[in-house]
Amino acid sequence: MDKQEQELVSEVRKLFYNCQLNQCINVVNKLDIGRSFNCHKIMQYYRGLSLFEYQETEKGQECFQNVIDENQIKNQGNVNEIDVMMRAMYQLEIYYTNVQQAEDLNCYLQKVFQDYETQHSLMPNYQKGIYLFGKGMFLFVENSREQNQIECTKLIEEAIQLTQEYKQEMMISLGWMYYIYQKTDLSCKVHQQLYSINPRYPSLANNFAISLHEIGKNGKAEELFLEEEKLRNKNQISIQNIAQFYFSLENIHKEREYYEKLFSIIPKTARIYHKYGQYLIRIGQKEKGLNLLMQGLQIDPQYCPIYQELSDIEYDNKNYLKAKEYIEKCIYQYPKDGYYMYRHAACLEALENYQEAIQAYKKAINLKNYLPYKIFSNAKLAMLHFKLNQHLNTIEEFLNTCNYKSVQSYQQKGNIIQTCIFLNQNSNVSLKDKLQLINKQNGYIVMRFEQFSTYVSDKNLQKLFLYRLDNLRAVLAIIAYQKYVESELIFQSQILHWDLFLN
Repeated sequence: MDKQEQELVSEVRKLFYNCQLNQCINVVNKLDIGRSFNCHKIMQYYRGLSLFEYQETEKGQECFQNVIDENQIKNQGNVNEIDVMMRAMYQLEIYYTNVQQAEDLNCYLQKVFQDYETQHSLMPNYQKGIYLFGKGMFLFVENSREQNQIECTKLIEEAIQLTQEYKQEMMISLGWMYYIYQKTDLSCKVHQQLYSINPRYPSLANNFAISLHEIGKNGKAEELFLEEEKLRNKNQISIQNIAQFYFSLENIHKEREYYEKLFSIIPKTARIYHKYGQYLIRIGQKEKGLNLLMQGLQIDPQYCPIYQELSDIEYDNKNYLKAKEYIEKCIYQYPKDGYYMYRHAACLEALENYQEAIQAYKKAINLKNYLPYKIFSNAKLAMLHFKLNQHLNTIEEFLNTCNYKSVQSYQQKGNIIQTCIFLNQNSNVSLKDKLQLINKQNGYIVMRFEQFSTYVSDKNLQKLFLYRLDNLRAVLAIIAYQKYVESELIFQSQILHWDLFLN
């Protein structure tokens, strides 16, 4: 880019960072004519982000997709830093409102950051921070619903240290990641750091307020929510978040005020009809609320949250067949989504189609899903097997509910007690079968065997739990030795101290 283009890019970036979203869009629309391709991509990147933050979601997706397609034609698969940033931030913007769609598109982000590393890692213009940001965002989208943090936040932290040009985009992403992983103190810390740099960054006040509310700092959260309203007073997500905030504080007058503000936003989206209709149903105006949900589907017949809402309403009214039909519309759009499959399985169970429900719950576990619903699916499977007098399967599924890394304490204790009751008292399962079932367990559950043993009166089972736990500890000790100690015990002769290993 020449000096004039660099100044233009700087102006566009400044408008976006200052939350002057409409001006940013207009400047790009007016001045992105006859520019170099790289200048064009950067300008469209900030135009696309502005469209997303301005709630022009479809136009934002179209903007990003057009540039991605142009790059494929003009550069024939060659990518640079802005291509990685565009794909990564595209994923974040979609993730905010449609996790399933973000997961479906995630393979494209993976290809872009891998191509960037392959094409540039040996060149002087390679920016490792950009590569790490792309990889971190990919891992976040891929694993966040199941609460598998892996290394995504560490990658983003390192990327922020290595990068100046897109630092603010990376910081807003990291703050949201920490919030999703329930590391709220760290989320607040990152949001505060970005706020100190640029308090006007789009959606920052909203995200920061959500994190502060989570840890009970409601006074500061309210200030930030209202600050966000001034910056983006027609943003349906932030207005709805403020309404939800007042609902949590049981301030019904403020809650109603902001839901009415939400419904006054023009143009009305399916999301607005959904959230306002949901609110009306909750306060007792069921017929009016249901009519609004149906109007939302007229605007966007593909809007899954409304179908899910209708399915839940029909389920609560014991209209299980109708509930099943509504949730199947979600499964049709996202067949790889475990959450919708879990809802489908619950309908099948209510209809007493137990074998079909068992298969659906198994799919809910194997597909992408939120961690609690994977755990619930195992528990539901256990109870279904119990209904069908398949007691060994019942025990196995209760064990499976305890084999997740992140099981809340109340769930864990309940699952342990239920499992041990079956292990102790169920005469339909032989002691041999029980022992074999325990002995084949691997994973996080073994770490909980010490707790299991306190609930088991049978001495054989107590001993087996503790024996398996001792085996795990021995294996972990060997791994720790190899990883942290062995390298320090190699002398000039290159002979290892195997006597320590054997001891």
